[in-house]
Amino acid sequence: MRLPAWITVGSPRSEEHVAFVRDISPRGIFFYSDFKLTKGDHVDFVLEYLSGTSRVRLHLSGRVVRVEQAAPKSAVGIAVLFDSRHDEVPNSRIAASGKPAANSAASKKS
Repeated sequence: MRLPAWITVGSPRSEEHVAFVRDISPRGIFFYSDFKLTKGDHVDFVLEYLSGTSRVRLHLSGRVVRVEQAAPKSAVGIAVLFDSRHDEVPNSRIAASGKPAANSAASKKS
């Protein structure tokens, strides 16, 4: 699943980063962005994405399990394994239609 999103790492006053989510599941996320973390770091972050015309916010935390960068000035790829399962993450039907499935958790949060 691919999903344009915004990520805010750390405190609510932290800087917002544009991110491109390559994969997300109830157990983890892989995204590309303009900041870099280190494998093993624990990270608290807010993931925001558009679901139709609503902006959905998910508060997530986990451990960085992989960091990759294809070229020195390219976006950094970051894989995070969530601390706990998150069934409210978007599913592949959102990516295909731009709208959440009728009974998905994302539509309940909007």
